Amino acid sequence: MLLLQIAQSIGTPRGNLPSFSELVTAGAPNWAVVLSFVGDLLWTVVYILAIRLGVKARTYAIPMVAIGLNVNWEVVHTIVHPPALFANLVANLIWLGFDLLIVLQLIRYGRGSQRIEPVRRFFAVVIVGTLAMALAGHITFYTHITANSIFPDKDGVVSAFVINLVMSILFVSMYFGRPDGEGLSKPIAWLKMLGTAAISFANVIAFETTPEVSYQVQIKRQGTAAWVDAGTIGNHTVHPGFLYFLFIAILIFDLVYLRLLYRERGLPV
Repeated sequence: MLLLQIAQSIGTPRGNLPSFSELVTAGAPNWAVVLSFVGDLLWTVVYILAIRLGVKARTYAIPMVAIGLNVNWEVVHTIVHPPALFANLVANLIWLGFDLLIVLQLIRYGRGSQRIEPVRRFFAVVIVGTLAMALAGHITFYTHITANSIFPDKDGVVSAFVINLVMSILFVSMYFGRPDGEGLSKPIAWLKMLGTAAISFANVIAFETTPEVSYQVQIKRQGTAAWVDAGTIGNHTVHPGFLYFLFIAILIFDLVYLRLLYRERGLPV
C-alpha cells in the first residue's frame, strides 16, 4: 500500500487537492463560463422538446440505453454524490426531473416502438435491466475514479461526455430503426449538436488558458520512513487528449445524424 504526500504535508491521503474540474477550470475566462452556460440551456431545451415530441408521437425521443445512462448519471450526481456548488445541484435536479419524465414515456410507449420481437416481448425486463446496469455502472465508476485519481472527477465530467458519445451513436442507430421517422426531430438534433459543441469549446478554452497549477508529489510505502519523489503533477500534466477525442467524435456523429435527417425520406420538422 502506498501513501501519498503532497508538498510533504501529512494528513488525508489526498490532502486538500482540488477535483479534476477545479484543477482545469480555475482561472478560465468568463466568456468560456458563459458559453458553457449557453450549452446547458440548449440541452435543457433538448429535454423539453424530447418530452413534447414523446407526448405528441406517443413514443420516446431519446434512445433507450441513453435514457438509462442519463437518468442514472443525474441520480448519482444529484442524490448519491451531490455536487458541492448549489447552482450545480439545482441544475442537476432540473435535469433529473426531465429525465424521469422521459423514463415514464419510455415505460408508457416503449413496447409499441420496438421492432425486435424478443425486446418487445420482454420489454419490462429490458427496461429494468438497462436502468439497473446503468446505475451500478455509474456508482462503481464514480468509486473507481475517486479512489484511484489524484484529481478525482467528482462532477462526472468525463462520464457525461462518454454518455454523450454513446447517445450520438445511438441516435444514428435509432434513425435506421425507425423508418417511419417516429420520434425523430431536426430541432432536437440541431440543439443537441450546438449545445454539446458549446460546452466542448468552453472546456477546450478552459484547458488551454487556465494558469499552470502544479503539485510536488512524494510517496512512501506504509510502515517505512523514506519519502520518494514522484514528480510534479497539475493541470498542465493532466492531458486532456481523451476529452478532446470525445468532443470530436460526438461532433462527427451529430453531423452524421443531421445529414441523415435531411435525406429525402421526409421527416417532421
